[in-house]
Amino acid sequence: MGREKKREQEAGLIYDVAGRLGCSDRELFVRAYHQWYGHSPGQAELECCLDLFARRGDIPFWVRGFVRNYLGRPTHQRGLCHRRDLPKKVVEGLLLIAALELLSFLPF
Repeated sequence: MGREKKREQEAGLIYDVAGRLGCSDRELFVRAYHQWYGHSPGQAELECCLDLFARRGDIPFWVRGFVRNYLGRPTHQRGLCHRRDLPKKVVEGLLLIAALELLSFLPF
């Protein structure tokens, strides 16, 4: 399966689960974050993750886990999440958050 087709399939699962829960994809991201970390996400972090999802189809590992759990799929199954994705996605997310923080100090 091609990478692009896989991203479309994964995005479809997110929209499907959000529809079943009667919420938007944004609310699904908030619920998933809260379930994973035990608190609500910061506004900048949430916006960054939603932007990456909308533009590139990147799905945070905690959203993948939430969707997988909702669908009753085992965590080790290929498709929605892999342990190897975790370090790359965490670093990528932290770099984006750091960049957003730096941008907030620039005068406009």
